[in-house]
Amino acid sequence: MTGQVNYRQADKIRTKVQVTFYRDIVQSYPDAQTIYVAQDNWPNHAAPATLKHLEAQRTPFFPNTFDNWSTEDRYTNPPNALPIQLVFLPTYAP
Repeated sequence: MTGQVNYRQADKIRTKVQVTFYRDIVQSYPDAQTIYVAQDNWPNHAAPATLKHLEAQRTPFFPNTFDNWSTEDRYTNPPNALPIQLVFLPTYAP
């Protein structure tokens, strides 16, 4: 644990940018078995096209996503899955 902050800036954050960012994080911690990435509740963080690159997610909380998005990719381990677990920040409640 280093307290290192990793971030990515781009004009548009699409799946390709997100997955490249996750790969860069994994390269920053080559010996880590699991990397926890804290994120806000933007639905695209939980998009099936993104999740299919990550190991099966164990988080009990997922942001609201669109009805036509599959949830299957959350719980499967694809070949060469990145060892990343997403940690979503809770929504704001007054």
